[in-house]
Amino acid sequence: MPQKKLTSVIDIVDKLVDVSIAIKNRGKLKDPEEARVGDAFALLAAGRPPPGCPGEANKSRYLEFLLRVKQFMGPAGVVISAAGLGVSAVAGMRDRLRVDLPVKMKEREREFAKTELETIACIFSAKTRWLQVPHNVENLPPCLALRQFVVLKLLQLQPHNLLEMLMNLDGKMSGRS
Repeated sequence: MPQKKLTSVIDIVDKLVDVSIAIKNRGKLKDPEEARVGDAFALLAAGRPPPGCPGEANKSRYLEFLLRVKQFMGPAGVVISAAGLGVSAVAGMRDRLRVDLPVKMKEREREFAKTELETIACIFSAKTRWLQVPHNVENLPPCLALRQFVVLKLLQLQPHNLLEMLMNLDGKMSGRS
C-alpha cells in the first residue's frame, strides 16, 4: 500500500517525532534508515553533486534542506530527516514545506529522542571523516595504507559497536597527555 503523502509541516514533524521515538525504542536504525543517514552525511561532506550526475536536481534540493536542518537542529536533525524522509520525499516537497520544516522541527525539538539521534550523528560524522581517504592503497605510504585498512574494518562494525570502540579509543588517547 502506498504511503500517505504528507502535505503539511505539522504532519511531517509528527512523523519525524514518531520515527525518532521508534529509533529510541528499537535502539538502532533499520537498514534502509541507516543507508539514508549514511547517504545524507556523505552528501553533506561532498557538497553539491557534479553537474549532469543522475538525480542532480533532487540531491541539490536535499543538500540545501539538510544544511538548513543542520543549522536549526544540528547533526541530530540531519539523522532524523534522513531516516524519516530521505531524498525523494524532500525533493518532492513544495518549496514552502522544505523551507518551513526545519523551523517547525526546532520549535518541537524537545519531542525528539535527541540523545539517541546525537549518538547516531556522532557515528556517521566519524565514518564520513574517515571515508575521505584514497581507495587505491597500492601506492600509499604504509601509514595511510594501514589507515585505509582500519577504515574498511570500522565500516563493517555496527553503529553501537563503533561508538563504543571510538569512546574507548578517545579515553585511551586522552589518558596519554
